[in-house]
Amino acid sequence: MSLQIAKMVVRSFSRSAGSPLSERETEVLQGIATGKSYTKIALDLFISKETVRSKNIYQKLAVSSKAEALKIAGTNNWLN
Repeated sequence: MSLQIAKMVVRSFSRSAGSPLSERETEVLQGIATGKSYTKIALDLFISKETVRSKNIYQKLAVSSKAEALKIAGTNNWLN
């Protein structure tokens, strides 16, 4: 198993099982939590800036802002 795969497996176990977010959505939200720009998150995750801006996270968490999404994710321990 490669180091990258091993890290992904460990991260998946450390997240709360009740999270409605996919692993990639959680990675995007972690980037937001650390203050990264959408452009930087997109570059780090090898996805488009438009994918980062997608409102899927907001819809899944039933929120309308980054702050609300971060509050819910933090309260529920969905961020590493």
